[in-house]
Amino acid sequence: MLLTIAIPTYNNASIVSTAIDSAINQDFQEEYEVLIVNNASTDNTSQVLKAYENNPRVRIVNNPKKVELLENHNVCLREAKGDYVVFLHSDDQLFDDALTIFSNRIRKRNCPKRYILWGHTSIVDYQRALILGGQDVNRVFSGEYAHLCFLHKGGLPPTGTCYSRKSLLEIGAFPPANSPLTPHDWYILIWASFNQFEFEMMDRMVLNRTFSTTSQGRTLKQSNELNLDMFRVLFEHLSPSQKSKFLDSVLHFGPPYLINLLKDYFTATQLFKAKIRLFKRRLLAI
Repeated sequence: MLLTIAIPTYNNASIVSTAIDSAINQDFQEEYEVLIVNNASTDNTSQVLKAYENNPRVRIVNNPKKVELLENHNVCLREAKGDYVVFLHSDDQLFDDALTIFSNRIRKRNCPKRYILWGHTSIVDYQRALILGGQDVNRVFSGEYAHLCFLHKGGLPPTGTCYSRKSLLEIGAFPPANSPLTPHDWYILIWASFNQFEFEMMDRMVLNRTFSTTSQGRTLKQSNELNLDMFRVLFEHLSPSQKSKFLDSVLHFGPPYLINLLKDYFTATQLFKAKIRLFKRRLLAI
């Protein structure tokens, strides 16, 4: 099976049906599955899901106890049967040709083993970040400097994004962090770029997304703390040479807010003292 649509859900009884309906009503003519992982919901979600139990495309997994938000995405990856997983969050909908678009592009690229693929969205669109990183839509990019595209925007929300399943699991998928709101999706992009993944943004719209629930109501201080937690996790995984390469990229190509953020991090941890001096010099020039 080429594709799984994975819907991780928790206490979304009032809205999850719209997401599920968009998943089961794809115009895709090949076999695919709609995997719904119910994260021990305490509302009426289980009753809503019963209406889909007899649909041959739908498979429902019920977690015995609640896990963290992104760990539920890992459950989806482990349970999925497709070679590629398209995540769909409960408050979003896929357009009816989404799987056809994903399938055509995956096959056009000869089914890459390490691949992250996405399209335009109405909010949190990633094209500007690609342009700032020297790339653009409909171009596969990878290699030593692929991470440059991920310095200017942050994470790519899993919803509406297609991942090569086995390879994402091989690099640890979404790791534990201090907060469920830590931007694991930003970590995934950078970490995958250091693990020979290929990336592509299509000049197509596959997802109807009009609202971001995880980014609402945060102060700048809270956002910085969450981003610092992401970098803590990232630096635990990067080798010394990878850390040095990433920091050099930030110093030479990163936006001022990212330079300030990492300067504070390394000052607090007393790591890479030579890098701290470079950060201070760069800051003086801003």
